Amino acid sequence: MGISFPSNVSLFLEQIPQYRGSMMAFTTAFANIGAALGAALGGAILLWSSYSSLGLILGSFGVL
Repeated sequence: MGISFPSNVSLFLEQIPQYRGSMMAFTTAFANIGAALGAALGGAILLWSSYSSLGLILGSFGVL
């Protein structure tokens, strides 16, 4: 994962060079939104359930 994310971003930037700034801004924004939603969902699951159900639910989201 540590190698694939930067290489995908670089590949996308080379595809459309005139929109590099917008692509970087959107990539960063969506990555941060995803991280915030994942943390919020994980916290909510932990409040109402246990670690085993958290692993099951987030693991199934990862497969999807």
